[in-house]
Amino acid sequence: MNAPILNAENQIVPSASRLLKPMRKTKPIWAKKIDRDTSIESLEGSVAASQGDWLCRGIQGEFWPQRNANILAKYVPSEDFDDLGFQRLDPRPNMPVVLAAQIDYAFRVKSNWGMLHGKSGDYLVCSSVDNQDVWIVDKDIFELSYEAVGLPESNPQNE
Repeated sequence: MNAPILNAENQIVPSASRLLKPMRKTKPIWAKKIDRDTSIESLEGSVAASQGDWLCRGIQGEFWPQRNANILAKYVPSEDFDDLGFQRLDPRPNMPVVLAAQIDYAFRVKSNWGMLHGKSGDYLVCSSVDNQDVWIVDKDIFELSYEAVGLPESNPQNE
């Protein structure tokens, strides 16, 4: 049975939120500024991008847009550029974790970019800071790009 992921207010339903685990993106992306309003074909659907946003290219050559403020808050630009003008951006080490859950059926979510479609096995990811900021990451890409964030171990001396 395909239980809903989000309610009518675009908030994650309790049954799905129990599956969420803290994760951190560890792999760099490549990106360049978008010079005109356009539509980007991402793995999860067609999404709108505005002039000044960034076209991002991930670990398997997949594309998606990000707003300028978001990308600069999440990534540190390097001095490395490829032949197509994409710049390497490294994840900021002090970024808040994201919350992610692997979903075992096809699903969709309304993101800040539009409606995204996930396949069975893809990951629902949401900001730990803004519960309205949700997105989908392909299973293989997620498993190559993110790492689990362990909870602090208990110290018997403090108990």
